[in-house]
Amino acid sequence: YKEAIEDYNRAIELDSQDSSAYNNRGATKNALKKYKEAIEDYDRAIELDSQNSFAYINRGVAKDALKKYKEAIKDYDRAIELDPQNSSAYINRGVSKGKLKKYKEAIEDYDRAIKLDSQDSSAYSNRGIAKYKLEEYEEAIEDFNKAIELDPENFAAHGSLAVMLFLENQKDKAREVLEKTLEIVRLKRLEDKILAYEFFRYILYSDNEIEWKKSRKIVKNYIKRNIKVSNFDFSKLIEKVKKDGHPDGKNIEKIAKKILKKGYF
Repeated sequence: YKEAIEDYNRAIELDSQDSSAYNNRGATKNALKKYKEAIEDYDRAIELDSQNSFAYINRGVAKDALKKYKEAIKDYDRAIELDPQNSSAYINRGVSKGKLKKYKEAIEDYDRAIKLDSQDSSAYSNRGIAKYKLEEYEEAIEDFNKAIELDPENFAAHGSLAVMLFLENQKDKAREVLEKTLEIVRLKRLEDKILAYEFFRYILYSDNEIEWKKSRKIVKNYIKRNIKVSNFDFSKLIEKVKKDGHPDGKNIEKIAKKILKKGYF
């Protein structure tokens, strides 16, 4: 990413009026989680080209990351005005609306995105989360399955489906899906996701001491290395779960719901 930023810096030096260069540099800074700096680049991109719908979408993503959900929605609104056929704008607006607990409105945005691009896996997985929040469990599972069908490496859909199956008392299926999820994130070396999924594996194998101890050991190691998931401290949950020496306390279902609700996957 740093090399990419240097390339965009040179491009801007050569042509300081190039809106796309600012937009692309902002996107790279977004990937580095430098959201405030990214927004400055998007502001400049929009100043140079007020019709740049992608700059509005990207700025919305950065604002969402800073928990400025209402401002993000305004940017997505503008992007949709400029380009009503851009499914990404609807998906991202749906995500921000979901964080404001406007789940029905979020589903409307995902529906629209799917009409525009029925092959976008993320639209289905995000709609599944919104439907879960509305307690439409069967439909949520259908959406997660569809997301996986379209993109077998969509680990968010895999993880969410595993939690849903667990909550629906389909533990064996949940385990099968979770193992596939872990396989994906390990190959991608996504350490924060490995921590999240290993923690869920820890509670999912509450009736198998060998397996839950294996996952607990991995989770403890990641916590020692200060690996975090969405600024959430899993060590506190571990302390709650292992009060009896094994993860079979009354709070397991509550924790599973919290994992899905907060979107740690």
